[in-house]
Amino acid sequence: MFTYLVYLGSILILIFVIFVTARTVYKNLSINKMEDNENSKINITSENKLNLIDELEKLNALYKSGAINEEEFTKAKKKYLMKMIKQI
Repeated sequence: MFTYLVYLGSILILIFVIFVTARTVYKNLSINKMEDNENSKINITSENKLNLIDELEKLNALYKSGAINEEEFTKAKKKYLMKMIKQI
């Protein structure tokens, strides 16, 4: 009888260890997925910033060349900046 209790206790401890290990692995996988998603968002945001900088440089070149006036320059710049804010 005592032997059966020892076996039962051993099995319960083993089940507990497996449960704790599985829970830890699951949490780590979830954290890694969240970090990957955040890194993807950061890359997209960085890419968008580069696009915004390029667009503003082109807009500035048009303004300096006289192709657009100051009012058009200001409106277009505001439009690009608002577009960037919406993407973030």
